[in-house]
Amino acid sequence: MLIKVVATLVGIVVLAALWFKAPQVIVAGFDTNLAVIKFLAHLVPAPYGAMGEVALRGLGADRALMFGEATLVMRGVFFLIAKWRNFTVPPIRVPAPRGSGVEKK
Repeated sequence: MLIKVVATLVGIVVLAALWFKAPQVIVAGFDTNLAVIKFLAHLVPAPYGAMGEVALRGLGADRALMFGEATLVMRGVFFLIAKWRNFTVPPIRVPAPRGSGVEKK
């Protein structure tokens, strides 16, 4: 759970840093996300696709996709670092409930 929160926060920080350093990257990402939304809207039957596209654009789906993509990239980076460092999470041992027939001897 903690790694998800950290990945999200680092993703937002990276997006903010990119916004100040290279805003054309962020704008290109927004344009790409908008193209994906339009493509998916054309797959839905006629009146519903257009209505869905307007609703998604109104709710800021392109921006939400950008945050999701940034989080996904940071989780991938964390995963690669963990693999590179041979980091393993120790298994969590959950005790069996009482009366379940699985008792320690």
